[in-house]
Amino acid sequence: MWLLIREASAARNLQALLPLVQEFGTERIAFCTDDREPEHIAEDGHINSMVRDAVAAGIAPEDALVMATLEPGDLARPATTSARSRPATRPTCSLLPDLESFVPETVLKRGRPVGEIAAAGGARVGQAHRPRPPRRRARLHDPLGRRAGRA
Repeated sequence: MWLLIREASAARNLQALLPLVQEFGTERIAFCTDDREPEHIAEDGHINSMVRDAVAAGIAPEDALVMATLEPGDLARPATTSARSRPATRPTCSLLPDLESFVPETVLKRGRPVGEIAAAGGARVGQAHRPRPPRRRARLHDPLGRRAGRA
């Protein structure tokens, strides 16, 4: 079971659920948003604003960052793998100048600043840009291995 702490444009439960983090720790607790308006993101940020608010409410910066990064990564992966145990992954990294504002100074993807990648047309290091294949419908599975939508 997971606890998702949501801070969106309409539904907000960050302040109400932070005492659970202090009592039980960060394991299987993740920050999420699902309907944050673009104007809100432009003004306050996205998940980083939740990290900032959690730290202001007394959560340790490292715990807030874990709930914004590692825990959601584990939640999004199949049960057979873990964000912490997957070798050869290249995470996107945000370099923070401080642990108060949580506004990235630089964002690295594949080891390069995002601005450089965008300037190169999004091509991977050492590869020419190739168009993406058509999107396939995502297949969702429940813990028992049944496909979503089937009884």
